[in-house]
Amino acid sequence: GNHAALVQLSQRGLRLQDQQRTLQTVSKTNTNLQSRVTEVETQVHEVKQQINDLQQDVASKLEALKQESQAKMQQLHVLLEQMQAVQVQTVSAPAPSMAAPCEAEAQSSAESEHFQPFLRDPVFMEEEEEAPLLLQNKGFLQGDVAAVLQQTASWPALLGLSGDHPKIVDVEAKALDVEVERIIERDIERTFLKDHNRCALQRVLRVLALEFNNYAQAMCYVTAYLMLTHTDATAAAMVRVINNNEKYIPGYWRTEAAAFGTDAFVFKALLEDHDSELAEHLVSCCISPETYLQKWFTALCIQNL
Repeated sequence: GNHAALVQLSQRGLRLQDQQRTLQTVSKTNTNLQSRVTEVETQVHEVKQQINDLQQDVASKLEALKQESQAKMQQLHVLLEQMQAVQVQTVSAPAPSMAAPCEAEAQSSAESEHFQPFLRDPVFMEEEEEAPLLLQNKGFLQGDVAAVLQQTASWPALLGLSGDHPKIVDVEAKALDVEVERIIERDIERTFLKDHNRCALQRVLRVLALEFNNYAQAMCYVTAYLMLTHTDATAAAMVRVINNNEKYIPGYWRTEAAAFGTDAFVFKALLEDHDSELAEHLVSCCISPETYLQKWFTALCIQNL
């Protein structure tokens, strides 16, 4: 009986030793876990501190940007006020322009030679031989002027025009938008050399710009070209047809010439079909169709032929 009890006690002692070792292992693991938890908590604290520092840094930089933006906005506001003041002074003050000479020119004669084709003026080619409009003339217009006028006499009929056309009634510069009038003045300077020829062209362009409620530089070249061989009234009538008739180039002579842009890309597609090598070369050179077609389509090749 004592032997059995001793065996039981021995077995119980072994179990207690196992449990003690297990407890020691658990205790050690718990200690490691606590150490790891402490380490993680330290890292979390450091991360929080870094985040806090970043937030403060971002907030500081945003505040600096805000102050800088406010300062720049104030500067911009002052600049805009100055620009508006200059514009008001420019509009109200008599700025140097072609308006005064042209108005004086118109008042000097009710029936001036400017109302007739430019080529009927015997000194026109001598005065304007080097004019930008005539750079591609190559001496042609210095030849038989009568033959040139006869050859071009059929142009109005080809456009469906007949009979007399309304006379050009002077339009005051103030009737037009200030910017449009400024552009017209710059364009006529790029077309003719002499003031009296520029004034004759300006009279027609003012009328057309007011009628079309729009203006584009190509209008100047086309109108001037037609005025070489036709009266100002006939030239204006032909320009109206070119601008308004669906058969020609409606919508080309506008500030936003969407019609021209559309037709330019149609030409690009046609070019790809007929000469793919050239089309690819233009694309590789970053040359868009609106660039090289501007003078061909809107100015009817007058500047190129």
